[in-house]
Amino acid sequence: MELKLDKTTKILLGAIALGLFLNASNVFIDKAYASNKVHKIAICNQFGDQCSNVDSTYGGLVTISLTNPIVPGR
Repeated sequence: MELKLDKTTKILLGAIALGLFLNASNVFIDKAYASNKVHKIAICNQFGDQCSNVDSTYGGLVTISLTNPIVPGR
């Protein structure tokens, strides 16, 4: 039984093999280190006067609403 592969299939299989080899050898991939600090992030509009607020959690779902703080001069 003879297996015939065209040029496109050979190139594709070669690219997959090369990708698997590079992934397994970690040649170009640096290690990622997690931070041990908590980062708090505020999601606001472009003016900074309306920001999101986490209201509650229920069964793993988070409810988010917008708050309207009083900003002097607006």
